[in-house]
Amino acid sequence: MGKIDLDSEAKKILSDLEDTKYKNFIDTISIADVAFKLCKKLGYEAGMSLSLLRKGEALSTLSKYDEALPNLFNSLKLSQANNIYDLQVTAQICIGNILFDLGDYEKSFDSYMLAHKLTSSLNENTNYFKNSSFEMYSARTCTDIAEVYKALGDYKNALIYYNEAQRLDKLVDYSATMGISLSNLGDMNYINGNYNLAENLTIEAINYMKHYDFNIVISETYRILASIYEKKEDYKNSKKYFIKAINVDSSNSHLYYKIDSLIAYSRFLINRKDTNNALDHLIKALDISKSNKITSKSMDICKIISSVYEDLGNTYEAYNYYKLYFVFESEYNKIIKSKRANTLKIKTKLQKLENEKINILQKSETFKKRTEELDQTIKNISIISALGQQITSTQDLDKILEILGTTINNIMDADSFALALYDEDEEVLKYDYCSEKNMPINMPNISVKSNSSIAAYCLRNNEFIVIKDIENDYSKYVKNPDYLSENKSHSWIGSAIYSPLVIGTVLIGIITVQSAGTNAFNEYSIEMMRALSSYAAIAVNNAVKSMNLKSEISKRKKAQYELQKLNNKLLYLSENDSLTGIANRRKFDHVINHAWKKAKLSKTNLSLIILDIDFFKEFNDNYGHLQGDICLSSISKELVRSLPKNYIAARFGGDEFVILLPESNIDDTENFGRKLIKRIENLSITHAHSKISNTVTATMGAASVIPKENITITQFIKCADDALYAAKIKGRNQIVAEVMLTP
Repeated sequence: MGKIDLDSEAKKILSDLEDTKYKNFIDTISIADVAFKLCKKLGYEAGMSLSLLRKGEALSTLSKYDEALPNLFNSLKLSQANNIYDLQVTAQICIGNILFDLGDYEKSFDSYMLAHKLTSSLNENTNYFKNSSFEMYSARTCTDIAEVYKALGDYKNALIYYNEAQRLDKLVDYSATMGISLSNLGDMNYINGNYNLAENLTIEAINYMKHYDFNIVISETYRILASIYEKKEDYKNSKKYFIKAINVDSSNSHLYYKIDSLIAYSRFLINRKDTNNALDHLIKALDISKSNKITSKSMDICKIISSVYEDLGNTYEAYNYYKLYFVFESEYNKIIKSKRANTLKIKTKLQKLENEKINILQKSETFKKRTEELDQTIKNISIISALGQQITSTQDLDKILEILGTTINNIMDADSFALALYDEDEEVLKYDYCSEKNMPINMPNISVKSNSSIAAYCLRNNEFIVIKDIENDYSKYVKNPDYLSENKSHSWIGSAIYSPLVIGTVLIGIITVQSAGTNAFNEYSIEMMRALSSYAAIAVNNAVKSMNLKSEISKRKKAQYELQKLNNKLLYLSENDSLTGIANRRKFDHVINHAWKKAKLSKTNLSLIILDIDFFKEFNDNYGHLQGDICLSSISKELVRSLPKNYIAARFGGDEFVILLPESNIDDTENFGRKLIKRIENLSITHAHSKISNTVTATMGAASVIPKENITITQFIKCADDALYAAKIKGRNQIVAEVMLTP
């Protein structure tokens, strides 16, 4: 793109910013701040936009979303003002990534689709980087769109977009995603059981990542390849790539990938009966998670280690890691509460920024009424004064245009009259009225950027134009040498006047008159046209504002309705588990608090069952996560069918469910649990890898108490969990119920 002459310091700082952007995010933020100040001093808005974009990207990678968003929106505003398309696309992608991380898949999808739409204009418009192309950026947007579909479980559409991303990426030698498009496609084929194709794609992905020295996701890609080889029973290669995955330098890769690789490798070792080695790697993963405060991973690892020790018959270590799991769970709940508050804060800020953007795009600035002092001669012309009063007293645009057309024909030698309104969103002039020799005609829309239109020049430059002889004068306003030959249908025009319709700095449109003769307009006609344009601008603006106001009222009513629908949807999503449709942990916490208070006041029993699906890890490992999800859904449906009206069920996390039983004593609770265990058995879900049955079974722990001041809900849940543990020790597929002893 054409840039202003930058001094060497500005060039160097912007170059340093690009070199650092994916290597050190703290340094990126510091360099971006320096670059922005320098570019602002030089008046280089493209550099300002790039600096804000890189800072926003770095902040979002560090999960500082509330700081990232203003930088991204300000970058977007500058790139839009300067028509820099590649920076617009990147900003929209980054905003979409933040929304994706916050779990707002619908809005993230909208942002990715907007970025995808912008990519179609990259090759024909201005870009910051010389190598920017439709193929490069469209490959990235297709990848992001596929990620949304994958997160929502729509693997069919995810695969369509992953394939398109790979096709486009290949055209630029995979420089768009540096191998990620191939890795994603390999993962999808692995999920779908196409292991040979998955292997080829993943190996190719690794080669390109090495070629571009792109190590951020190479650990995850090694893990995918290792998992593919495990499915193909090529255990030698599987082990080789698991080791490669866990040995990738953590400073060049995300810690999550290293932890996931250690967990996956430990499962591989467990399946190979190398339990001690598996435990070593699990403990290494736990150490990394603990030292980096990745609590959710610490919880998962504790559960796996406890299960391994349980299988080894080491109940002491199994119990210790279960206890450690609950310690991490307590920390995790605190983090989740804090994150929820922060997410709400970020979403509020995002909504505010979006509203400000909408205001700028739709309303531009507050309109200022401008009253021009008319020439004394014009003031004395009664026809203009009367016309002004007439057209400004109505807000009917059609009537205004009719009055203007009639008056023009009466007061000057004009064979043609037209009025076009400026559409700011589409950046075009739209002819609302055009009369030629007293006959209405249709005129096409004209881009305000057109170099082949005098009307567009008039509006762009806010210039009142008088053309005495169009054949000799047109080249002053258009750069197209073929202007006359391309406008043969208007070859009869000899002279013309073009006047911009402007109020303050707000562009309303243009008004024009043409005559067949040259030098057709004298000074009197020209001044009449100036005065007429001033009145027309005010009248047309009032009419357009009136129409916009009606439209705005209608939009707001619709927006309020849509907002209510969205709030209802968000409430449902926030309280219900997306997989099973039953209440989630958040809703359960609310319900148990309410039930606890009620039982305490009424001095009645409150019982709780914790249900755990037996050997569910083995089910997932052998039948796949998709079948695991189907199993969870089937059990949750059976659970709902079995519930009396006043009982409440929720998914507690993973393969655990909870059932709250108000006004139920220990005997009723135990009877209900036994019946439910039988109903789950009767589902006859095949589980050839269970150690106690050929079908899926469940183990339950129950507790019952009359709540008092000296006991807590946490203690109550712990009592039920201890009962669950006891039921597992006794051989599973049963319920152990205990009355909670109170001090």
